[in-house]
Amino acid sequence: MDEGNRLAESALLWLGTPYHHNAKIRGVGVDCARFVIGACEDAGLLEKDSLVLGDYSNEWALHHTRDVMHEVAEKYGIQVKNPQRGDIFLYQYGRVASHAGIYLGHDEIIHAYIDAGVVISSTHDSIFFMRNGKSRLKYMYRLRGL
Repeated sequence: MDEGNRLAESALLWLGTPYHHNAKIRGVGVDCARFVIGACEDAGLLEKDSLVLGDYSNEWALHHTRDVMHEVAEKYGIQVKNPQRGDIFLYQYGRVASHAGIYLGHDEIIHAYIDAGVVISSTHDSIFFMRNGKSRLKYMYRLRGL
C-alpha cells in the first residue's frame, strides 16, 4: 500500500473520536491539527511525538497572522494542485489556515470538527465555503515522499 493510502486508512481509525481541543488520543479526544499528526504517526510517516505543536488557542486564526499550520505543512510536505488520497487539506477560517483534514478521494475529507469529532464530510459541504460561495480551502499538501 502506498503512503497516501496508508495515511487515509490510518485516518479512518480515528473516525468517531470526540473533538477535544489540544488533545491527541484516538478514541478519546483530538482536534483537527493533532488528528492529522496522529494519523501520520499511526501510518508510520512521522515518528511518534516528533512534531510538538504546544498549546494554542482555538481562536488563533482570528487574532494572529502567523500561519502555523502552513509553516508545518511546508516543512513536511509539498504543495499540490491536484489532490490524491492521503493529501492534507488546510482551510482558512479567520486570518490564517486554521482547519486541517485528510483527503480520502471521491470528494471526501476526514477531519476533526468542533461538536462532531472525527467525521467524513464532502469537500462540497457548506462548512468549507464562505457565505459568498468562495472556498475556504487555502492549501493542499502531500507529505514528502508520498
